[in-house]
Amino acid sequence: MRFAASLFDEKNPFSAADKAAEEVSKQLGGKRPEVAFLFASIQYRADWKLLLRQVLERLGNPFLIGCTAGGILGQGQEVERSPGLVLAAASLPEVKLHPFLVVPENLSEQRDAGYWIEKIGASPSQEPIGILFPEPYSCDCMSLVRTFNTVYPKMPL
Repeated sequence: MRFAASLFDEKNPFSAADKAAEEVSKQLGGKRPEVAFLFASIQYRADWKLLLRQVLERLGNPFLIGCTAGGILGQGQEVERSPGLVLAAASLPEVKLHPFLVVPENLSEQRDAGYWIEKIGASPSQEPIGILFPEPYSCDCMSLVRTFNTVYPKMPL
């Protein structure tokens, strides 16, 4: 497994994304990442769709997860209220990734363990590891964590 990260604080989002993808690829030794995390400042909002497409193409279409922010952190730096992005990626050979989406209705209705096992794509006996990115304004985060703790008691989140 290899991990890489870069931060670029350029006015031009495409230049920042190119440089970040190049740096991450270099750190990964040319290995294609299976997953990437992109955190972009709000100043890039007019270009988000094209920016996402560019990052996906440059990295070979990994699972891409991320969000926007008023400030970003990475590489020992902090960029606030200015254009910038952080790109992190991982080459994870032999790791099965299964992204999924949980909407508020999934938590408001009682769901049995089978529903969550199918949604996540792994049984509790496989002892999966989870990374959650809940949106705090519409997601009942504590309910989500309780649900996962019930269905997957050994799963680190």
